Amino acid sequence: LLHLTLIGGFGVLTLCVATRVVFGHSGQAAAFSVRLRWLTVAVVLMLVGMATRISGDYWPKILVTHYSYGAVLWAAGLLLWGIRVLPSVRRPESD
Repeated sequence: LLHLTLIGGFGVLTLCVATRVVFGHSGQAAAFSVRLRWLTVAVVLMLVGMATRISGDYWPKILVTHYSYGAVLWAAGLLLWGIRVLPSVRRPESD
């Protein structure tokens, strides 16, 4: 249940808040007036990765593969998030 709480809940929540903060302080607050499809994809990847990780506990014969798939999906979601958000960290807010 820790993976559900920490990765599925707090991890995804933290990244969504970080997206809002970075975009708000880099002059891109208008981006939140439309649906950010890439953020939706990143969150879905992370949540499916979390679910895959948890499901591994219930099938001992394929535990390692579920852990691996979960890690890859989480990393893919985080990579997508990083590619889209991190370049904006150095962008100054226009006044």
